[in-house]
Amino acid sequence: MKPILDSPYHSIPDYLNSFISKNELINAWNNLTELSRNEWICYIIQAKKAETKQKRMNKMHDFISTGKHRPCCFEGCPHRDKNTIQK
Repeated sequence: MKPILDSPYHSIPDYLNSFISKNELINAWNNLTELSRNEWICYIIQAKKAETKQKRMNKMHDFISTGKHRPCCFEGCPHRDKNTIQK
């Protein structure tokens, strides 16, 4: 199996890694830029409720499956200026 690429600021949590694998998004995910992958990871991990995380992962699936690279209506990762890895 092909490895799923991280971003420079966030590691992919296990639940997102599984979602990408199960939904056959590995190629589309790996073709995103590091910044785009970072935005998706941050967008998803910032959700507090499991149901919100799932909705955001479904949105990610729809977006990257159709060639869109970043989540809409997301101000951007606040961690990009910090050199810390968030999980």
